[in-house]
Amino acid sequence: MGLNTEEFELGGKPLGAVLRAVRRHRRMSQEEVAAAIGVSRRTYLVLEAGGGRISIPRLVAFADATRSDRMALFAAFLFRKPRLAVRCADNKMMWLMATAADDFSDAIGEQLAGARPQELMNAFQKTFAGLAAEVEARKAAENRLFGHSTPEASKDQDKADDAPRPEDPDEDD
Repeated sequence: MGLNTEEFELGGKPLGAVLRAVRRHRRMSQEEVAAAIGVSRRTYLVLEAGGGRISIPRLVAFADATRSDRMALFAAFLFRKPRLAVRCADNKMMWLMATAADDFSDAIGEQLAGARPQELMNAFQKTFAGLAAEVEARKAAENRLFGHSTPEASKDQDKADDAPRPEDPDEDD
């Protein structure tokens, strides 16, 4: 007997913030997203405002419609960090991490249960430090080839991404 995901729902302001951040990142209108996930624009407005609840299958439909990382949507909701969902939207980092964890579990089997949390954390930190170094090296190479990019420019872009769009009314219709 399979798990009925229709029984599980998420909601509230943390979810609304995640939905809004990802939709804006994709430069999609509320109408486009509402149609893609099979709800009215008004219902979608309520979801983005933090009201109402969304089923897991509908959240998966949102991820598909916005070409986002499904796992990052859940993590962003749980950690209350909408930017996590945006930052993982294109590279699917959270999905890749979950897939790697599943592969690791398959490879070592029951030994995984004996892994100490500190060992796991040290391994993750080492991996992420290596990834950070690779990203920095790639950015430096791109800057040498294509021109200089400053941290301030990135911050300005973050502010622009968070700015209200014309299709985002301050209040419900």
